[in-house]
Amino acid sequence: MVTTLTAAAFATERIGLGTAVTNLATRHPSVVASAARSVAELAPGRFTLASAWATAPSPRSVCGRPARRNCARG
Repeated sequence: MVTTLTAAAFATERIGLGTAVTNLATRHPSVVASAARSVAELAPGRFTLASAWATAPSPRSVCGRPARRNCARG
């Protein structure tokens, strides 16, 4: 998320920047918040973060692999 948005923030001055829906069940919320704040500081007033909490079905189980605990739920 951060690399592409950071590049876009440096390369542009007026376009809006945003994420697709970020699944907080697969990424720790504090890591997502830190990354989002970094991009928001580089592009004041142009960044939008979309987030959700989705747990079922597990992306691993869809691929036929056993589900494992995710980092956000410990």
